[in-house]
Amino acid sequence: MLAVAGMVVTGEVSDAGPATATADVLRTRTVDEIVISTLPTGRSRWLAEGVVRRLHRFGLRVTHVVAETADASA
Repeated sequence: MLAVAGMVVTGEVSDAGPATATADVLRTRTVDEIVISTLPTGRSRWLAEGVVRRLHRFGLRVTHVVAETADASA
């Protein structure tokens, strides 16, 4: 779907910690932007730990996407 929109997107499995995983990727390749998806405030451990804020230290644009669930208890 993203390729149809003309975007080149890659992904990989890495460290469980998002900041460490980001640092690992940035050691081996150049990227334009960091996209991170979290659960909503109150349910997201990463937001409580300030992960999105910490990703700005890499000097790249950080796009934060909040996942929506049909079941509020999920």
